Amino acid sequence: MSLQGVLADFPLADVFQLIAQQRKTGVLEVERRGRILLVNFLEGQVLSARPSETRPDGSLAGYLLRTGALAEPALAEARKRQEETLEPLVQTLLQRGLVSRADLEQVTRLATDETIFELFLWDEGRFAFRAENVVAGPCDKAVGAEMVLLDALRMRDEWVTIQGWLPDLSVVVAPSLDAEGFRAKRASIESSSGVSGADLERLLAAVPVDRYSYSRSPDGYRLWRIRP
Repeated sequence: MSLQGVLADFPLADVFQLIAQQRKTGVLEVERRGRILLVNFLEGQVLSARPSETRPDGSLAGYLLRTGALAEPALAEARKRQEETLEPLVQTLLQRGLVSRADLEQVTRLATDETIFELFLWDEGRFAFRAENVVAGPCDKAVGAEMVLLDALRMRDEWVTIQGWLPDLSVVVAPSLDAEGFRAKRASIESSSGVSGADLERLLAAVPVDRYSYSRSPDGYRLWRIRP
């Protein structure tokens, strides 16, 4: 199947549905303003999604560091080993016990979800699907394209609402306090973040305190949720 075009004429939702319906295996490449995102399909299911990168597994390494699943020294050790064996990063990390399989599976899923989310925020760009052999990595899990599509569209719609109250993206988030420190600042955070006491209680009940952080800005404290 040869499939290519521009998003203005052929929305991503239609592209995903067509690939799913025909149970195609291959890579969907979408380019916008010089940035390229890749989605790997296996028999019509989404296997993984990543930004195009010059260094293999570069974006995955970034996610592992960002989430705290991997430390810089461990990554350096893995990269050194890769130079000797030419093995993929995930395989090297598992073999050397640097990251647990459970953590790798979660971070791999997070990387795919965030790439898909970014992709569905694009309303312009070019796409091309090329049929080719796609091999699942040790932590890749194929998910139905239609399910991925529904989640992506839902997140895109929610993002429109979130943008209305999201703090300035230029604000640098400070590290989270421990539970006692957070509670000590809670009154100030509650009054200046715009989150009501009842809503704050529900948030804290749903997610552990250490998943929240706040930053100090000229107009007071701003509450942030830290994604797992």
